Amino acid sequence: MNINGYTFQGPYDPNKVFKSDFAGVYLIVDSQNRVVDVGETGSMNTRLPNHDRKPCWTSHGGSILYVCPLNREQE
Repeated sequence: MNINGYTFQGPYDPNKVFKSDFAGVYLIVDSQNRVVDVGETGSMNTRLPNHDRKPCWTSHGGSILYVCPLNREQE
């Protein structure tokens, strides 16, 4: 997904962990690739499965959600 010249990877299941943990910016998107939330974290593997805004994501984006982290190679 490309937004304003930035390429976000994915979509990935936000409840799964990545092979190697990393810090970064991420999008939460619904099943139609509409952005539900944007965030930044020091640990994707820790933050996303336990995010305090998860109830808000599902109320605005539905039950099928994905995470799209920023492609770190562009930084």
